[in-house]
This record gives sequence, C-alpha cells and structure tokens, in this order.
Amino acid sequence: MKLVVRCLGVIAIAFAVGCNTSKKTASDNVEIMTRTPLRGIYWKLTTLLGQPVNEAPSKTREAFIKFGSDGKSVGGNGGCNVFGGSYDLADSSHLSFGPIMSTKMYCEDAPFENTFFKFLDRTDSYLINGDTLFLRNAEMDSTAKFVADYFKK
Repeated sequence: MKLVVRCLGVIAIAFAVGCNTSKKTASDNVEIMTRTPLRGIYWKLTTLLGQPVNEAPSKTREAFIKFGSDGKSVGGNGGCNVFGGSYDLADSSHLSFGPIMSTKMYCEDAPFENTFFKFLDRTDSYLINGDTLFLRNAEMDSTAKFVADYFKK
C-alpha cells in the first residue's frame, strides 16, 4: 500500500513540474514576441516628414512596409510601386535598409514615392510605441510614422 502511495506521489510531482515548465515556455515566447514586434506586421504609412499621408485617388495603393519574419527581408508599397529589399537591426533601436528595389510603373504621385524611398534609404533608427512605428532619419532630421494594421497581411 505504501508503495502505491509513493508512486502516486512521484507521478503527481512529475505532472506538476511538467505543467509548470510548459507555462514558463509559453510565457517566454510571449516575451520574445514582445521584444520584436517589428516583424510580420503590416505597417501603414500615416505621416512622412511631418506631413500627413493622404490617400489621394492618384495612388493605386496605400503606402506601407512589412518586415519579414526571417529578420532580413522587407517589402511594401510606396503608394504606386511595389518595393523590396533587406534590413538590418544592429540593436534594439538601430535600423538600416539594404538597397531598395521597386517596380517602375508610371505614377502621378511619383515625387511622394521618391521621397519615401529616399527616406527609407537613410533611415537609421526606429521606435515602437503601442501600435505605432516611428522610423527616424537623423540626416534629414525627420520621422515617418506608421500604424499597425493587424487585418492586412
């Protein structure tokens, strides 16, 4: 009888430890996701160089950026043309883009898109505050503001 009670006690302890470990792992995953919310999110451009981005009829699509989950690729739309390239996170706030390539369709709002691409090329840091991403360009002394849209992929 004592042997059965001891076995049940050992099984109960093993079960409790096993459950506790899985909770810790789930919490660790949430912590990791919280530290790197930049990746895998559709970021809609709302402000560039202090000016609100209007969704003019001449734009074929809204301007946005999306950082790949692989930690290397980036893509999006400048308001007319699709773009892609690479990015590098030097630490928790420093960000730089590799060469940005884009399609070359005719756009009535080409000056806006060219400014956006030039801004990305010179971006040096970022900050995320809630659902808002700020890209900073120290050379131009300006920021671009993006808002997360969790419904778009």
